Amino acid sequence: MSVARSPSTRSFFQALRAWLEARRHLQAQLSSQFSFDMLCSRQSAFLKSFLLLTGTLVLLLLYSSTTEAYSGLIAADPDNPGKCIYRGDELKLGVNLGIAPCQRLTCNEDGSIFIEG
Repeated sequence: MSVARSPSTRSFFQALRAWLEARRHLQAQLSSQFSFDMLCSRQSAFLKSFLLLTGTLVLLLLYSSTTEAYSGLIAADPDNPGKCIYRGDELKLGVNLGIAPCQRLTCNEDGSIFIEG
């Protein structure tokens, strides 16, 4: 079985790197504009919590938008040679749409079934 993910892991790490650079830039701006006492105040703690929560939410949204796919081959049934039987139903030769709208079943001549989803 193979698993494909979209967006790619590479783009995920690019987004993470951009977020970390923006965070560093914001920290540099904050440290140059405010005194040490203000950085230790309750407002600063709220700002840090807010930024952490916002960044976490952005990363969760990026990660949750991935799409996973699967594929596999179901071997032919030795009791029913040349027939493709999937969950009690006999499939016609060629491409069949499965129960789920995103599932595709391909019945091969030898009775094996290639399943994609």
